[in-house]
Amino acid sequence: MLDGRAHTLAEQVAMPIESATEMAMNWPTIVRRLANLPETRIALQTTPERALDKAFVVQSLAAYIRSLVSGDSPFDRFYYGGDDRAISEQAKEGLLLFVRKGRCAGCHLITGYAAPLTDGSFHSIGIGFTNGSYRDPGRYAVTGLERDRGAFKTPTLRNVAQRSFFMHDGSLSSLREVIEYYNRGGNPGAANRDGRIQPLFMGEKEIDALVAFLTTLSSPIVSYRRAE
Repeated sequence: MLDGRAHTLAEQVAMPIESATEMAMNWPTIVRRLANLPETRIALQTTPERALDKAFVVQSLAAYIRSLVSGDSPFDRFYYGGDDRAISEQAKEGLLLFVRKGRCAGCHLITGYAAPLTDGSFHSIGIGFTNGSYRDPGRYAVTGLERDRGAFKTPTLRNVAQRSFFMHDGSLSSLREVIEYYNRGGNPGAANRDGRIQPLFMGEKEIDALVAFLTTLSSPIVSYRRAE
């Protein structure tokens, strides 16, 4: 959903369930299967006024997803907690590169009180542009605006080192490949490419340092339950 087609988390939850190219499920079948689970019957005892239907299922899934919190990474302990030993000297150099020479923090935000590591906006970075067009129109498919062609929402970089593929189309397979893409200035012939994407002229040691910093963004993802 990096083209922003879902306006709410509940919409985003429902789309892959219904999509013919993903789960391809229908709601009567889903509700019937859930109704036969002992866990569902127990859960419904706490909300007897609610019927087990599509709305209840997607709202419950959305509520669970909202409870997932990623924090207390080595970066957080260093940057916000003041623990100078939480990350390596190489990672500290990488943080400076992230903010300054690499210009990464222009879209992957770090503030004085929080680090969402995304600006929540849409950008075209040139990925997927071949033979004069984008394979995926991105945000354009939602808005119909030419300036949005090939644009996708900036993903957060939290736990980025735990991913096995990168970019909206999975076309890059390592953090190093991603940094090298930006380091050479991306895809210079791509339409609508964000003007901030220019060659960075980083050396191998600088790339190593930036990768080291990105690994410090990994942390456990914990689901917090409300106290009874």
